[in-house]
Amino acid sequence: MNPLAMSSAAGLQFYWFRSLSWHRLAMIKARVVAGDRQAGSAFLSELDSFIWRINLDYRALDELAELKQKINLEHPALRLARTQDHEINPDCADFNIKLGRGGIREIEFIVNAMQLIWAGRRVALRNPNTLDALQQLAREKLLDTTIAAQLEQAYCLLRRTENAVQMLDNQQQYQLPVTQARQQALLYLLNQESWHALTGQLYRQRRFVAKEFDACFADKTSKAQPVANFSRLLAEPLNPAAAEILDGWLNGFQIYGVANYEADQLNALLGYLADELFESGVPVSEAIIKIDGFFRLLPSGMQYFRLLQEHPVLIKSMIRPLLIAPPMATLLQHSPHIVDALIGSEHHNHAFNPQSRSAFVLASRRFEVRAERIRRFVNEELYISYLECLRGNISSTQCLQRLTRLAEHTLDLGLAIICDEMQLEIPPIAVMGLGKLGMKSMSPLSDLDLIFIAGSIDTIEQANRFARRFQHLMETRMKEGIAYEMDTRLRPSGRCGPPTVSLDSFAKYHQQRAHNWEHIALIPARFVAGNALIGQQASEIRQRLLVQPRDHQQFVNDDWKMLDRIRQQRTRQVTPDSLAVKLRRGGLMEADYLTACIAVEAMPQHPDWAALDYSQLLEAISNDTEYTELNNIVQFWRRLQLWVRLLGLESSTVEDFPAQALDDFLADVGLANPAELLERINDDANRIERYLDRFMQDKQLVTTEQLNDWQEQAVLWSSSLPG
Repeated sequence: MNPLAMSSAAGLQFYWFRSLSWHRLAMIKARVVAGDRQAGSAFLSELDSFIWRINLDYRALDELAELKQKINLEHPALRLARTQDHEINPDCADFNIKLGRGGIREIEFIVNAMQLIWAGRRVALRNPNTLDALQQLAREKLLDTTIAAQLEQAYCLLRRTENAVQMLDNQQQYQLPVTQARQQALLYLLNQESWHALTGQLYRQRRFVAKEFDACFADKTSKAQPVANFSRLLAEPLNPAAAEILDGWLNGFQIYGVANYEADQLNALLGYLADELFESGVPVSEAIIKIDGFFRLLPSGMQYFRLLQEHPVLIKSMIRPLLIAPPMATLLQHSPHIVDALIGSEHHNHAFNPQSRSAFVLASRRFEVRAERIRRFVNEELYISYLECLRGNISSTQCLQRLTRLAEHTLDLGLAIICDEMQLEIPPIAVMGLGKLGMKSMSPLSDLDLIFIAGSIDTIEQANRFARRFQHLMETRMKEGIAYEMDTRLRPSGRCGPPTVSLDSFAKYHQQRAHNWEHIALIPARFVAGNALIGQQASEIRQRLLVQPRDHQQFVNDDWKMLDRIRQQRTRQVTPDSLAVKLRRGGLMEADYLTACIAVEAMPQHPDWAALDYSQLLEAISNDTEYTELNNIVQFWRRLQLWVRLLGLESSTVEDFPAQALDDFLADVGLANPAELLERINDDANRIERYLDRFMQDKQLVTTEQLNDWQEQAVLWSSSLPG
């Protein structure tokens, strides 16, 4: 026997390593009620990951069903019920309100089962009150609202009856009375007139509860024979490696740890896999080997394979991406539990709500747990965003916006974690986003271009500690990779030096020492996370810099120098059918460079442009200058880049586009066929080249020798507007 009191360490040791399933069930309702509340809260916080599993834990259903069966077989209060017919009788004679068939415990087990499965991710479900939890399950669309309402009605009736039964003798008892006198006394307490009416209500509610209990804990695995394309798969010529894997599938997936006695329960899964294999268009042997690689990453045993069979939509959500979308395949390899995220109803709602979907990240107080969870959140949300785009549920433009919001929210999460660790109310830094993040056009594989800014030199030491800890949280490689790769090279100190800069130093550096190319890089810069006051002040400094007149000839020569460097080191000539969106001549890199140069040159005459976000700036340039198609071209390049990166086609041609994906992309951008796509790609590239020529043609041209000799220096400011 354990002592009544034990240390927190001993308690944690017990729950983590020696407890049984019913201990975890009991801890769902645990809360601190007296004594050292701080110690109690810390203890429950340490148990967070024990009680609430982040991976969907469908084994909890089996464990609860076994526990209920054990109660039925062994509990003394159910001795009479065990001698009677298992069916629910209308007379409810000697019915045990708490433990009997269709009673209180079955409602609680339904709720607890769904909490154990889902509340690891959906923090709002972590409610010890059964009625509150029922209502939340309905709000989360995990339980039909009609079913939830009737379970609530049944629970209230059973609880009222239980309370009245216990009031009869002021004892903890649960059986309905069998004598007429005691039945009349119970009716009086319940303000009921007829025993027949009361038992009729109980009978109807018990039948409903029992039906829902059976549905919740029923074995849903199918023993149906495989259909559809399965016979075709058996006849397919396979290489030796794929043939061996297929043989393992035919043997009930035992190669992945499925037990021999469970092997015949996964026959339908074979048919679902065969359908997706042939629909993908990928060579069958190659597809089988890729799928096998993913299956070997799943936890060993039956659970996930049963999950896949019970939810065929998961097969469609995983197999095609696994075979044709390398970034999605990589995410599945890092985070095979993405399967869990795909089951929830929330990802079918195409409106992205990162706040509610990331609540589980901060549910634990432990830094290392939060670090793992923030990576999990990012990987799952990236995958779901890509999947929604691949299915056509959201456009590529919406996907770019969604990926941007995901990055912004992840920065907020990371900053909140470090604030908690350093016991700060608000971050001591503002995070400025540049590049794709600043443009609100995050794409697959995009990193985060950031600058960390502190409020003053007096807080710089704390800000540097905070920023380093933040970088450690986001970039340290863990089991599920990194949250985001962050590039801070555009800060005044460059690749080395402290990670943060004070507002005063930021302003002085850009006023006195920065080069024109650094101000070109500031065009998409915006405040994205952290201390809002510092962010507002940094944004005002940026705007004042960009509207200030600068030496025109120096800017022209710097433009030429930078463009020459881009063409020498980055962009290149490609074949007309190439899908090199970013680095082709006239591609996205040159289009973004042109946009920034136009903006820097024009902002002294258009000071209102400095306050616009990047998409608004593109519209203003297209509306107010001769570069009328610039916005349309940039938007097309971005949408094409998203699809190219998603499908791993950066070094490919239009002919390499998977057929179904090509049709989806053409529909997304409003083109009719591959010929129109080729024409659009080359027309836009040529137009950007002409726009660059036009931008430079009225400038004082420099020779190649002059260009090579030109040395970029700090910006020379002018006292008057150019021209």
